[in-house]
Amino acid sequence: DNLIADIDENGLVTSGESKGDTHVVISYDKAVVPVPVLRPLTNLVGKKYPRVETPTRVDELVVEKLRKLGIVPSELGSDAEFLRRVSLDIAGTLPTATETAEFLNDKSPNKRTQKIEQLLNSPGYASWWATKLSDFTGNNDQQLVNTSPIRTGPGDIWFKWIEQRIAQNVPYDELAEGIILGTSMDQGQSYDEFCREMTELHKKDELDVSGMKTMPYYWARREFRLPPERAISFAYAFMGIRIQCAQCHKHPFDVWSKQDFAEFSNFFTGVRLSVTPPAKEDRAQYNQMIADLGLKGLRGGDLRRQITSEMRKGSVVPFPVVYSFAGRQVDENGRPNGSPVTEATILGDTTISFEAGQDMRKPLMEWLRGEDNPYFAKAFVNRAWANYFGRGIVDPPDDLSLANAPSNKALLDYLTQGFIESGFDMKWVHREIVMSRTYQQTWVANDFNAQDKTNFSHQHPRRLPAEVTVDALRLATASDTEAMRMHHEMQGRSIAVPTSSERFLQGGGGDAFPLMVFGRSTRESNCECDRSSDATLLQTVFLQNDSVVYDLMNRRNSGWLSQVAQSYDLPFDVQTAQQPRRPANYNELMKKLDARIENLKADPAKKEFLDKAVASRRRQIKTFGMPDYMKKEQSENPRLSQAQKQEIVERTYLRTLTRYPNETELARSIEFIDNSDDTINGIRGLLWALVNTKEFVLNH
Repeated sequence: DNLIADIDENGLVTSGESKGDTHVVISYDKAVVPVPVLRPLTNLVGKKYPRVETPTRVDELVVEKLRKLGIVPSELGSDAEFLRRVSLDIAGTLPTATETAEFLNDKSPNKRTQKIEQLLNSPGYASWWATKLSDFTGNNDQQLVNTSPIRTGPGDIWFKWIEQRIAQNVPYDELAEGIILGTSMDQGQSYDEFCREMTELHKKDELDVSGMKTMPYYWARREFRLPPERAISFAYAFMGIRIQCAQCHKHPFDVWSKQDFAEFSNFFTGVRLSVTPPAKEDRAQYNQMIADLGLKGLRGGDLRRQITSEMRKGSVVPFPVVYSFAGRQVDENGRPNGSPVTEATILGDTTISFEAGQDMRKPLMEWLRGEDNPYFAKAFVNRAWANYFGRGIVDPPDDLSLANAPSNKALLDYLTQGFIESGFDMKWVHREIVMSRTYQQTWVANDFNAQDKTNFSHQHPRRLPAEVTVDALRLATASDTEAMRMHHEMQGRSIAVPTSSERFLQGGGGDAFPLMVFGRSTRESNCECDRSSDATLLQTVFLQNDSVVYDLMNRRNSGWLSQVAQSYDLPFDVQTAQQPRRPANYNELMKKLDARIENLKADPAKKEFLDKAVASRRRQIKTFGMPDYMKKEQSENPRLSQAQKQEIVERTYLRTLTRYPNETELARSIEFIDNSDDTINGIRGLLWALVNTKEFVLNH
């Protein structure tokens, strides 16, 4: 930031007009050295700094930096702030109204710790973090076309494989190893056994991949088959660094040369996806399988379509395989030139010589999990921190270059070392962060930290991720029973949608459109920018006017408005967004139908005609909604008591904003319901208004 410190053409560093902290980066040849520059924002430094509680090591390291800058952290956030924030951050899930009320009324001093543990053991935690790891590793359905007889199979397996291991709290290095060393067939497994196993796997209603030792589809992607592409993606996913510039030249503020890139790429020359298995005996089994299915002579798309058709019939069919082999050197275009690869060099580290038959990825994996590795553990820790604060200790979170120095090096080093010493326990990282006062402090700034954007002296309101927003809409408008189900079952949840791509978001059906509106990652490149957190006009229009929101609020049986209507015996007339326009004489037609029904009731011999008339009446109401005169009749029923209206308003706030309304909000909400032409319409209007507030779409 040249407003804090600037450098002239002679190398003289001068203090700028602004106060705060930045880095001066010195670069020469392969040396890149960031030098921190601090200018206190206030005079509250040294002995003048007030006493601040630091209950955890994270807090100590954060406040140590704040003390140098004269920044005083904000107050601890309220229970309502904490519950909403931690639930959305850990599990991607809005708390239910009942859960919120119980938590706010709980006087236990350990309730925050207990809630954290509950969330870390919830299905939402596993699904939300599987989504995030699927972002980092590139689970893109378009990149996986033709890698399986089942169109969505590879992406579903990719997500489920990660999700199940997160749920089991498998150490991060083991999870990463299962992806990095991924192959389709287990050692000693025949091709026939592999195909039978995969066929059976896809027959089950619930995909269970717990028996799969590795997840090979990371290496099967269409635009991930040349060594340079793999080197770039691998460095991004597992090291949190950007090395694409080094493919052509040395970036002036990075240490990697073109030669470094080429030597590192050699690690990725020994794995491929093939329609047929490599071993002779396995190829014979493939050919026999094709013959048994009557598909001999078919090629390309014709063969793939017939294999898919046979699998739908229940037949055992051949599957493409990912396997490792002795790598071949590549030319300047990244294509193999036939010469065997005998060695590869780890970025900035040692050169590895390969033995005959060795999986070239194994030494790379061993280097990653080494205690002195500068990237692997740090990349995960930094991304986790970014999830909880909206920015990484190094930001952007996927750029751990020397020139992009951390805002708090001591903090990042502590979390990284603790993560390694914990045995790469992902829950240790989450717990260490969210248990801190730093995480739990309010977003409301004080007189001393309002300008701070990078040192975590207070929380910053963050737009909810796309998947979390769509699920929050569904949860806020759901009945209590449905909301509870959504907390325990991930079926139908946006945080459990396995894959993504530009094509899926543009026309995938279901949740695809709202996910696109709110910026779900396209997983098209090695960049955090594939996901958008920007506010757009389309998001506002969607929340205010889209039929998806309308239908969620007005769903019967599983909707909250329907539940309220049933609980208080209120009329619940809904004309869905897809209903056709009612005829101009609809009221008159319905009155005539009602009169006919009354006449038929008087004649037992005409029961058949009566049943048909009643059925017709139901169809008309379902199609066009309740006629106006029925609404008037039902609106004359006894109105809700003041206590009942207060309870409904409070439940509306609890289910949307995770807090009780204040006195002004309560009074205005009750007045709004009283002034509505229909009680349910009033409650509907209140619910609609709350999901359209900034407070609803932001995590604060």
